[in-house]
Amino acid sequence: MQYFKYDIIENSPPPPQPQEQLCSSHQWLSPFPEPDLCIPSASGSGDIPVYLGFRMSMEDYDYLFKIVLIGNAGVGKTCLVRRFTQGLFPPGQGATIGVDFMIKTVEIKGEKVKLQIWDTAGQERFRSITQSYYRSANALILTYDITCEDSFRCLPEWLREIEQYANNQVVTILVGNKIDLAEKREVLRQRAEDFAESQSMLYLETSAKESDNVEKLFLDLACELIREAKQNKLDNNDTAPMPGEDAADQLLIPGDRSLTRSPLSLPACDGFWGRKKKRTSCLVSQSELRTCDRLQMMEQGGCGTRVRVRAAALCVLTLCLGSLHVLALKSQLFTRLGGFAPPAESPINYSTLYFDQRIDHFGFLEDGTFKQRYLVADNHWKQPGGPVLFYTGNEGDITWFCNNTGFMWEIAEELGAMLVFAEHRYYGESLPFGQESYSDSKHLNYLTSEQALADFAVLIQSLKSTLPGAQRSPVIAVGGSYGGMLSAWLRMKYPNVVVGALAASAPIWQFPGLVPCGDFHRTVTQDFARSGYNCEANIRKSWKAINNVSSTASGLQWLSEEFSLCSPLKNKMDAVAFKNWLQETWVNLAMVDYPYEANFLQPLPRWPIQVVCKYLSLDSTASDHQLLHGVSQAAKVYYNYTGSSSCLNTSQTATGSLGELGWFYQACTEMVMPMCTDGIQDMFEPEEWNFQAFSDECHGMFGVRPRAEWADIVYGGKDIAAHSNIIFSNGGLDPWSAGGVTYNITESLVSVMIPDGAHHLDLRYSNALDPPSVRAARALELKYFREWIQQVQTVSMP
Repeated sequence: MQYFKYDIIENSPPPPQPQEQLCSSHQWLSPFPEPDLCIPSASGSGDIPVYLGFRMSMEDYDYLFKIVLIGNAGVGKTCLVRRFTQGLFPPGQGATIGVDFMIKTVEIKGEKVKLQIWDTAGQERFRSITQSYYRSANALILTYDITCEDSFRCLPEWLREIEQYANNQVVTILVGNKIDLAEKREVLRQRAEDFAESQSMLYLETSAKESDNVEKLFLDLACELIREAKQNKLDNNDTAPMPGEDAADQLLIPGDRSLTRSPLSLPACDGFWGRKKKRTSCLVSQSELRTCDRLQMMEQGGCGTRVRVRAAALCVLTLCLGSLHVLALKSQLFTRLGGFAPPAESPINYSTLYFDQRIDHFGFLEDGTFKQRYLVADNHWKQPGGPVLFYTGNEGDITWFCNNTGFMWEIAEELGAMLVFAEHRYYGESLPFGQESYSDSKHLNYLTSEQALADFAVLIQSLKSTLPGAQRSPVIAVGGSYGGMLSAWLRMKYPNVVVGALAASAPIWQFPGLVPCGDFHRTVTQDFARSGYNCEANIRKSWKAINNVSSTASGLQWLSEEFSLCSPLKNKMDAVAFKNWLQETWVNLAMVDYPYEANFLQPLPRWPIQVVCKYLSLDSTASDHQLLHGVSQAAKVYYNYTGSSSCLNTSQTATGSLGELGWFYQACTEMVMPMCTDGIQDMFEPEEWNFQAFSDECHGMFGVRPRAEWADIVYGGKDIAAHSNIIFSNGGLDPWSAGGVTYNITESLVSVMIPDGAHHLDLRYSNALDPPSVRAARALELKYFREWIQQVQTVSMP
């Protein structure tokens, strides 16, 4: 057998890099001999040659440990390895192909430790390659992305592979990567720690980008391996060989690799961050494990493109309990949409400022503060005493709302108003505990609407007292969707701070006992019924058609091909998720049924439901396959109107800069919004509202249980007649209008209905295709603004 002779010593040149060849071709370029081993290629068209080399003598090190990183594609495994071995973060790092190999030597208590670090591909198509590397690993680093719920859900499948392929003495660490993206966190730290503890794994959170805890991960791991080696738990010099090597040989695979730099010396090992116990089996059903095939992002996607986690569309796995959570968390409950499509014109300018805000306004034990971000545009402000339009931030990055709330920008000059956009705590950059804000329920405890309202009130009072000319400025709150709820509640709770409020598409009554739980989906159904012949009837029939067709393997394949799905349907569980994906698609279409082309959730034509219904105008004699062909064409209007998508991703229904996990937590505490369907008055499959199941789901996710009646108690429910100066605007096409105020309560608690309007159409930039009803609504809202401003200015006159 021939080898390339290279001792791995500091500053030695890298070995020659053989070009990738297929073993089946038997064509080898000089100076490379015939390979010693072939492993399957990624394409499946042949094998990749493997050369045995890097023969190392024991004089080079005291310990040699093999560490293998595993986990979904896109979680940052390669970035962790390169940060540790090369000290750099590679932006735009592509997906690993097969397996990559790097080495680093460190010095610990005078002993030289050589770490072989194997970076494996996360995609399903490379599993046959990567599984072979588990066998001789001394340590496995199981990595997930804290901003990607899907990567966490797939942990049981990775544990199953560890159980099947790894030796039972391997040290296993669970690592949550990308903590630099704390504001986008989808997996609570406490939840991950509890899972790691249940599996007797060590746990650490890292950031390859910021280098947080990366060296700690590998160096503490080396300390742990030395400790176990000295206790004879590991046979350091006689471990099972990697694929194709013998006891003295090290595997060399063509590809990038890093030689060691100067050894990093540690004065001592202070002990690992946890202790490994005997690893226990994770009992997860095969149907649950197969779900991860679908949850894996396509090829290089990972979680690089943000997607909405839909609790109704995907069953959340109860990790290692061998069961599924109930389908309690309705998709609409968690996909509250508060944003706007980017405007095509009207460039805007604003200043970004920060305010020291109390973490807890209502207690005295927590005395810390955080930086709340707010944006100010005052170029049209008439001093002194000019009005202030104050946007009450939603569940997302405030710049998104600022850039796209066209109505405020369009009336600022006319009113001589200053515009202020205040960010909601725990979203965007306004994180009370920085990167720890989403780490566990203890840190999330201050994420409530009451605390957010207090933030807004304190900020307004500070601005009025510190800005020259603002002391007597009337402040009007403006918001849409959840932000609209906050604007109404701000006027109710702090009438001394804001003189009035515009609450657009604000479902302040979408709480238990206030409105029927089925009204939301009935409104969606009405939108489709009025938009085309047999449209809603055929959607209602489609659920049974899907059940019929998906009952066979060939039917699942047909559905996958007909709908051009990125991830093929494989089983009944996939079919259930597929139906929920379609259900959310119809709901989202109802919310964005705008009279002009828009890019609110997806690029869509004007009046998109009418376009969709053209494909669903089939008579009752249509077969299941004919009906589902129409459904597939309709779905592609939503997902592929531009024709740029090669396939449809069932893990994605919407886009936007919203904070998914934060809203999940709010929905699981005080924002309890019941949803149900009956299949008769609506076009969806019957599903009851089950508060106990919902509560159990929340407890499993956050360790907290919701207070169903709290919003009614704290905000008054329907008994709000004592309040004043609030405009509740709702679109007749918007399903959230079912939980909104759609009639005048008093002369100053008024309802503005927009029959042809979808979700907060009145807050969007004006458009030549706007229906007369929304133009009239904006004119009426402006009229009320003038009246409120005049009232304050009249009273304030000396």
